[in-house]
Amino acid sequence: MAVARLTLLADTLRLEELNAFIDRFVEDNGLPHSLSLSLQLVLEELFVNVANYGAAPDADRPAEVDIELTLQDQTLQVRLTDTGVPFDPLAAPEPDTEAGLFDREPGGFGIALVRTHMDSLAYSRRDAQNQLIMHKQLDG
Repeated sequence: MAVARLTLLADTLRLEELNAFIDRFVEDNGLPHSLSLSLQLVLEELFVNVANYGAAPDADRPAEVDIELTLQDQTLQVRLTDTGVPFDPLAAPEPDTEAGLFDREPGGFGIALVRTHMDSLAYSRRDAQNQLIMHKQLDG
């Protein structure tokens, strides 16, 4: 089993560090580069949302985000935990992709993108933290 963990303040200036962390994990475990790109897309989307919307209005600093990657038996688990305001991204309605561009409600496309790259997602709120656990089955 391989485990890697990174904790960052939710600030978009930290995206480079997040992407380097993902690249290292993928490379260290001999995984395909395409997985690195997919994880970067998923985690950037989620991280930027926490950076932009996660801090409480009266907070004196950004929320903190903890990312844990666990690889075991060709299953990758991604655990994203943040100290931001309560928000369940899985409760958002599916975006209407049939509506015209100017008729669509904003939002919901990011989590739809995450769903296309991961096999399962589960949200919980505990100890004043949001936690999103995602799984991806890797080809053996």
